[in-house]
Amino acid sequence: MIPLLCWGLPKLLQGAQSSKIPAKSADTQIGAPSSAKRLPAVSDVASLIAARRSIFPRDFSGQTVDRSVVETMLEAANWAPTHGKTEPWRFVVLGRAAQEELLDLSLKVLERDCTPEDFAKKRAKIEGKRKSAFSKVSYMIAICMKRRAVAHKEMPEWEEMCAVACSVQNMWLSMTSQGAAGYWSSWYLEARESLDVKQFLGLEQEDKCMGIFLVGHCADPTCYRSKRQPHAEKVTWRV
Repeated sequence: MIPLLCWGLPKLLQGAQSSKIPAKSADTQIGAPSSAKRLPAVSDVASLIAARRSIFPRDFSGQTVDRSVVETMLEAANWAPTHGKTEPWRFVVLGRAAQEELLDLSLKVLERDCTPEDFAKKRAKIEGKRKSAFSKVSYMIAICMKRRAVAHKEMPEWEEMCAVACSVQNMWLSMTSQGAAGYWSSWYLEARESLDVKQFLGLEQEDKCMGIFLVGHCADPTCYRSKRQPHAEKVTWRV
């Protein structure tokens, strides 16, 4: 398992919640610790970010993830940046029974909206995963965007989707710091965008489901090696 960092995200969040920030503070300062001594070292933050991995459910151990881990993940997600403070992220946490409902509903939509040949392939894949990879998942978390999270305030859709993506990164880092494993699945397009699935998730037609986050445990997440090309190759400085 990935060891907990000496400054885990839960501790940072606790500090964030307890801080008193003036009402007119900028978004980037909301919940920020009042003293630099309460912030984690840059090296610890960098190590946590670099430790994040997309772990395929087939490599989950099947060990149950405690609900408290998911609660902490969702609290971290709630501190994502949000233009206009609309906070458009919405999450629907699915336990075992609800996961089966989602799978059944997805198959129903795929059968209706796909060609018979395409549906046959997708059904075989889904049923195979239902018996193997999906059976190891503790929670499925539907990642959703509320198009009008604040009445009479509509921000550009791409900004709201970016805010949701940032919330997922927060959630993922929190999960990593607690030794759990996760994978962001785009799910099945026809099902994800269907009104049937949106209604199942409690969404309006204008809202979006941006995929399903699968949560579990992996006995050895370090087997997922990763690298990035130097950031300098992707950055241009103009001073």
